[in-house]
Amino acid sequence: PAVGGVTATDNLDAHPDIAFVENRTGGVCCYVVSRTWTATDDFGNSSSATQTITVTDTQAPVIAGIVTDVTATCNLGIVPMPQLSAVDNCTDVLTQHFTTDTTLLLCGYHILRTWTFTDECGNSAIAQQNIHVEDDEGPSFNPASQLSLSFAASQNATANGGVSLAIGDKISPNQTWSIGNQAMPIFAGIATDNCTPANQLGYRVSNIVEVNNGCEHSFVVSFQVLDACGNAANSLFTATASFTDDTAP
Repeated sequence: PAVGGVTATDNLDAHPDIAFVENRTGGVCCYVVSRTWTATDDFGNSSSATQTITVTDTQAPVIAGIVTDVTATCNLGIVPMPQLSAVDNCTDVLTQHFTTDTTLLLCGYHILRTWTFTDECGNSAIAQQNIHVEDDEGPSFNPASQLSLSFAASQNATANGGVSLAIGDKISPNQTWSIGNQAMPIFAGIATDNCTPANQLGYRVSNIVEVNNGCEHSFVVSFQVLDACGNAANSLFTATASFTDDTAP
């Protein structure tokens, strides 16, 4: 604080002389100011008053800049680094420390960026940015795209041999498969995903239903549509093939 005005009175000297001395001890972060006023009259008599001021810096720096958390479902690449700075109430010398911690998730990752600004007195201010990338969304397809095919014995179509896939088998969109002696259409372009390219989706057989009443032999094959992270579409994709005996004895 500013030095205040000090006066003195004396029984014989109307205007005693006042001497002022200020001493400072300590460092930057904590120091003591000692102020002493000494009043002396014309006869050499004196008396003193002392003010002691203790100053301690306990206030952290103030960080300037904008840090925004980022959340996404697909790989973002490198997220631009925010530009941060800091000012302090007492010291001009600040130490900046930056760390990046990455945690791998089931199908994604979490990055924690931490900036720490520290003044000469050890007071610190921290800013953090969270970057969370995780794909938890399954593929999608138009229900109208589900397959339903009919084959006739007169076209040399036969159900003999059944489905070339078994429950649990997984095929790619461009992989061929068959029911009986008939090649089934490939699944290219049927489903899309928010992260996985369409040609990298998987179709896993979840169920096979076979019905044979003598005149018609049918198969319904149900598929789970999966992205690269194992997320499944909300509904099953089905391929139905019916073989009809239209040939007379």
